[in-house]
Amino acid sequence: MTKWPLRWTIPGIALVLVLLTELVLGAAALALLNRTLVGQIDSRLEEAIAVIEERPGTVLRAEGRSRRSDAVDALRPRSDVLVAVIRADGSVAQDLTLQLNDGRPVPEVTFRSDTADPYTSRAQGEAWRVLVRDVGGGGTTVAVLMPLRDPGAATTTLRQGIIVLGIAVAVLAAGLAAWATRRSLRPLGEAERTAAAIAQGDLSRRVPDYPRSTEAGSLAASLNVMIDRLHGALEQGEATQERLRRFVSDASHELRTPLAAILGYAELHRVGGDEKGDAVGRIEANAARMSDLVDDLLLLARSDEDASHLTADAEVDLAAVVSEAAADLRAQDPSRAVTVTHRGRCVVRGSSRHLAQVLANLAGNVLRYTPAGSAVELNVMREGATVTVTVRDHGPGFPAGDGERIFERFYRADDSRTRDTGGSGLGLAIVAAIVAAHGGTVAASDLGDGGQVSFSLPAASGE
Repeated sequence: MTKWPLRWTIPGIALVLVLLTELVLGAAALALLNRTLVGQIDSRLEEAIAVIEERPGTVLRAEGRSRRSDAVDALRPRSDVLVAVIRADGSVAQDLTLQLNDGRPVPEVTFRSDTADPYTSRAQGEAWRVLVRDVGGGGTTVAVLMPLRDPGAATTTLRQGIIVLGIAVAVLAAGLAAWATRRSLRPLGEAERTAAAIAQGDLSRRVPDYPRSTEAGSLAASLNVMIDRLHGALEQGEATQERLRRFVSDASHELRTPLAAILGYAELHRVGGDEKGDAVGRIEANAARMSDLVDDLLLLARSDEDASHLTADAEVDLAAVVSEAAADLRAQDPSRAVTVTHRGRCVVRGSSRHLAQVLANLAGNVLRYTPAGSAVELNVMREGATVTVTVRDHGPGFPAGDGERIFERFYRADDSRTRDTGGSGLGLAIVAAIVAAHGGTVAASDLGDGGQVSFSLPAASGE
């Protein structure tokens, strides 16, 4: 039956169970009815024999054993009861028997004297219920008997009724089971159709909602959750592939530019066209740029695989790191007014080298994208269990909507910037990767008269 669909298996089981139940109940009902009807016949036979036993005069007088005049004429109205008088030698007193039965013959049933209880005997293909008793104690016995036609007819009628009604009820039960099964399995059909649609690429399909209290409803809800996660994973995978393609394309372009410059200056030097003598210097500068770019790409690639190498378990005083970054910024552009403020003990756990790289990248962006001599404010403060560092400049700021995208790899807020003046577009991506590895967050905002980049890290425990 495991090869059959449930919409046929369950109605089939219901049909078989109902038929078996009705068979057992019908057999029990028939047995009980037959026993009841036979018991009623036995009661009538007991009543009839009791009358004879109370007034045995007619029987004994006919046998010459009594002169009493009491008779058993009261038996004659009992049309269903026949009386047979049996002599001591086992023969039937035909005249008296015919008289007691108004001339009706007694069938040739077996008269048993070894039992005082009613029994069944057959004669001429018909069943009779017989009761034999001794009358007067002289060997003369009287038998009373009734046909079993009425119980047989009632049993036959009941049997036919049980069969007809049983078949009707079984068919009705099977139909109800089929209807209930189809209704219950409807969510499975919806799930099947939804799965087929998803297999064909329609990821927007969902299984209709059903009550969660039902197995089908719980299954539908689980399938929808699974489909949502699958859809999200596919979208994330597609987005990752798109970012990977863009990353490879941008990286190839970034590397191609200094490589082309190196090849050009090398060719110029080879043919003797380097009149100014700066070809070797330009080759070295572009090679260094390629080296830095490769280092940045390697750092980001390793952070994608395992960010643990970007951090450490050392205590780092961010106030000192910010002060060092401010000193480097003043040294690179003495015309700038660089101010540093800090509040509280700003100690975090991590890698001092990589956290210094974060401040160096932020300072490099300030030097690269803001006017020379413009002021810069660096602030580090402790608020509860968080240490926040803010770098505020007074340059052109960030275009609207670029606050999140500036941390993407190779992203430039101004597409008109060249790679010579605008950098590789990896500086803030590295900042975001290092901060995330330390369990922190980074954000950027445009203030109208400049831009601000801040990052927050959890303070060292016990501080």
